[in-house]
Amino acid sequence: MPPIRLKILSDIETFCVDTDTSHDAFGRRSVGDNHLLARLRRGEGTTLTRIERLYVFMAAAKAA
Repeated sequence: MPPIRLKILSDIETFCVDTDTSHDAFGRRSVGDNHLLARLRRGEGTTLTRIERLYVFMAAAKAA
């Protein structure tokens, strides 16, 4: 798995643990796709726009 994908998955996993959020709920709340993490783990791609939305969502949740 490419290092950038591992970094993104690690960041999401850390966020989910820190905020007690399920992976499905994270995908649904951040980009409207509750299967997002499963797809990323399988190696399926996503867009840079979606990745940006993930990080914006995580930053906003941490700031709240």
